[in-house]
Amino acid sequence: MHPANRRQFVVGLSAALTGMRPVEAEETAFPVRPVRIVTGASAGGGVDVLVRLMSDPLAAQWRQAVIVDNRPGASQLIAASAVAKAKPDGYTLLVATSTPFIQVKFVQKDVPIEVWRDFAPLTVIGVGTVALAAAKNAPFNSVAELIEHGRRAGVRLPYGTWGNGSGGHLIGEGLRAHAKIDLVHVPYRGEAAEITDLLGGNLSVVFLTHATAKAQAEAGKLKLLAVTGTDRFPFMPDVPTFKEQGVPGLEVIGWIGAFAPAAVPPALTQKISSDMQKVLKDPAVAALYAKQGYAATGGTPAQFRKLFLEDEARWKALAQIAALRPE
Repeated sequence: MHPANRRQFVVGLSAALTGMRPVEAEETAFPVRPVRIVTGASAGGGVDVLVRLMSDPLAAQWRQAVIVDNRPGASQLIAASAVAKAKPDGYTLLVATSTPFIQVKFVQKDVPIEVWRDFAPLTVIGVGTVALAAAKNAPFNSVAELIEHGRRAGVRLPYGTWGNGSGGHLIGEGLRAHAKIDLVHVPYRGEAAEITDLLGGNLSVVFLTHATAKAQAEAGKLKLLAVTGTDRFPFMPDVPTFKEQGVPGLEVIGWIGAFAPAAVPPALTQKISSDMQKVLKDPAVAALYAKQGYAATGGTPAQFRKLFLEDEARWKALAQIAALRPE
């Protein structure tokens, strides 16, 4: 008997013996083949690293390969759209920041996805902050000095982010509105590309996820000027917030979450969520996350939904401050 037919026979026999429908029996056995986690993060970036730190122990737990599929670009909409259209069997999942679900709709019309229509939240992988960074030789060392530099006649300040409608984009526009300086947004397909242009002298500053910013600063490649949030970030205690440097309204945070297509059966969604939470609670995984500057957050789908809605309200307020309109 062919292996695939044998598996179907076993599933069908199990269903007959237990009284479950065949699909229910297969959900219980999940996974029986490799699982693909799609992410809009570029390879080697902070989000990509966290996905891979989770995928290896998840593969060990499931006894199946977990494949990380990087599809950067279009503010993570390429990755998110692919998962939204995937077969809802649990074998194609998404890890993303809030960008394709929240921020991008404030600057872009006709966004092809809608979170509650197209996705089921699984768990929060990590919560972090966004950092503002400059090249080591930049003529400013704080937000106040950056603003002073930008107010000089004729000085335009191009700033890089990981995409149009990204968290960095909204924060940059919020800073521009508050400081009344000529900050000009330059979107990239990922963090690596914006860092390259910063070091090449093509950008004045960049916004980065804190893990990427921390690693680059520790490598001596750039300097950190500020982070978002109400308080200094525990993994970067020496970097002041925008708020304490006199720029209000940038107290937003950043999260990284896992999602399944919306039509995945609830029982299977709950199993995948529980399995991911188990991995994130493992002390060894938590220690690896801490080295990246993240707490392995976890949490139920309901807790994730609550965080999402609270975060969405903060970003909406920032979009209003920056007077952003979808185009």
